[in-house]
Amino acid sequence: MTFGGRMRLSEKLIKYYESIKDQVPENYKEYDFLIGPDLIWIDDEYENSSSRIAIIGKEQFGWDYSFPEFVSNWSVPQAVNAYREFDFGMNYVASPFWQFFHAVRKIAFPDEQEKRRKIIWTNLLKFVSLDTEPIIWKPYADVAFDIQKDIFPSELSIAQPDVCIFVTGPNYDFILERYFPGVFFEPLGLPVRQFARLVHPELPINSFRTYHPNYLNRNRAERWNIVIQILSRELGWKLV
Repeated sequence: MTFGGRMRLSEKLIKYYESIKDQVPENYKEYDFLIGPDLIWIDDEYENSSSRIAIIGKEQFGWDYSFPEFVSNWSVPQAVNAYREFDFGMNYVASPFWQFFHAVRKIAFPDEQEKRRKIIWTNLLKFVSLDTEPIIWKPYADVAFDIQKDIFPSELSIAQPDVCIFVTGPNYDFILERYFPGVFFEPLGLPVRQFARLVHPELPINSFRTYHPNYLNRNRAERWNIVIQILSRELGWKLV
């Protein structure tokens, strides 16, 4: 579980998840309207990468367990394994999100096309509602925020990415501001709502926020390509 005596990032992550599971509210069974939390895995391909990249979505669309089930019936390794078995959208290749994810991966690592786990994926929100709708529009949104606490920022702190690409769109900016108070949205050739660099001491210098790939995909030739071009320019990627 270590590299030359050094604790692996995946091991640190599991230890962290174990610590938060020990702090769930006593009335956790009342929160069966929350699905999740989705817990991530950090693969060795990512840990050993010369440039570590994280792509952050909004929230998962359903998951394998509710919050009470997670607390009562799932160990942390079992919950993490749900993420590992999903394997970066292996069975969802037609999804715009996963098309974007793997397009970025292939451009960023052109000589390592077979390494599909070079980039980590996580979500800004760790829960989704029972009806698979975003919790931010639900009357219990604050309850969900309180339960998930700082899981997402802690994941980033442990994973230590060099690049963060938030495909969360402007409607989730208030959540970014909640996690990273004072974050500045710096324009990069497009209106800030469309694309911005995120400037905050707890984020890597190369942190960006753009629209979700579902939106980019509606005008793929323009929106999608422009985002890829800006990322390539800022990060020194070579477009084919």
